[in-house]
Amino acid sequence: MRTDSPWHGCRFLALLACGLALTAAAAYAQGTCPTSTLDCGDGPIQSTLPQHEIVCGPYASGRASYDLVNGLLTANAAGDDPGGLGRVEAVDEYHVIGVPDGTPLTFQAELLVSGTVTLGCGYSPGGSVGATLREGASNSASATASAVPESCDELGVCCGGSAALDRTLSVTLATAAGQAFRVTSILGATARFGSASVSARLRFAGLPPGAAVVSCQGFRQDFPTPVRPLTWGALRVRYR
Repeated sequence: MRTDSPWHGCRFLALLACGLALTAAAAYAQGTCPTSTLDCGDGPIQSTLPQHEIVCGPYASGRASYDLVNGLLTANAAGDDPGGLGRVEAVDEYHVIGVPDGTPLTFQAELLVSGTVTLGCGYSPGGSVGATLREGASNSASATASAVPESCDELGVCCGGSAALDRTLSVTLATAAGQAFRVTSILGATARFGSASVSARLRFAGLPPGAAVVSCQGFRQDFPTPVRPLTWGALRVRYR
């Protein structure tokens, strides 16, 4: 059975973040933002909401969620036979503000990924976690981690094994201020006779001071202008 609620994910957000999500949902209720996809084993569902979560269970269980306002994604899987699945493909449209429109820019989109796989005992246990960061059709970076059993007995029952994924995926973006670009963040987790979980956070790097990245779904990341220290001469003038 899958539970599927647009506001299910608000339980793990602060009240302010939920308020921003509700505002963004109202603004883009016509489906003008890109479509994201979630799957936890009962078949994929699509959504244009800024935040969404689905949960499957209770036997072969999975969970998938995204929060485009804050750039967060999670995927979890657990189960015996046939195993569990969690997958999320979150898509949003971004542009840079704070510098004159048309200014050529080269910067990075980064996905900070952390995941683990832990196997129990059974016939052919296994599991994996993975992530992909993509801009456009082919500009992408990916990473995966898979676990295999540590030992098997004479009956073919295998036990143990683990894997971990701790990576920052990065793609270089070449665009202009004010020009829209799409970024897709993908997470996946699978587990059979075990459990797997992976989470990620999207951020941007390499933009000039005063710039900000904003998105259709309400994401915003500012690049503050550094405060220059006052010289001794300036201090003397100020306090005369």
